[in-house]
Amino acid sequence: MKNQLKTLTYILIILFSSHFSLLSQEQSAVSELLNRNEVAIYKAQKEMIAHNAKTNIDKLALSVTLQVKAIDTYKKGSLNEASNYAIASRENALLILKDLLDVKQLAYFELDNSEKNIVKTINYNPSTLNNKVEAYNEAILLDPIKIRETYNISINQ
Repeated sequence: MKNQLKTLTYILIILFSSHFSLLSQEQSAVSELLNRNEVAIYKAQKEMIAHNAKTNIDKLALSVTLQVKAIDTYKKGSLNEASNYAIASRENALLILKDLLDVKQLAYFELDNSEKNIVKTINYNPSTLNNKVEAYNEAILLDPIKIRETYNISINQ
């Protein structure tokens, strides 16, 4: 009986460890997704400024809004919801970048294999998201300093 209890204890420890290890890996993957989104958003903003492409301002506002929601839900521990918002945010940033960059420059901002796995895992469905964009200030969105001060689009803030 004592040996069986000991064995059961070891099995439970192994199960809990593997569960927390998988959770940690998922959290790390979502964190990396959010970090890469931040880079994509700033690149989209930079290219809009360089090309004087204000026609994409609505896409930038939506990308920022979705990233803010992704950060908020990530910090609350809802990794699936954060991932959904983050993927939608990246898609909008990519729409801007596709208009302004050549194919070689665009490759870095496309979803990598890890991010594509997240899409499969969470059953990504953008139609379920609250992607309503509140009123925004174009001057803030197109200012590299003010956008950082106004919107929390980094998990490091």
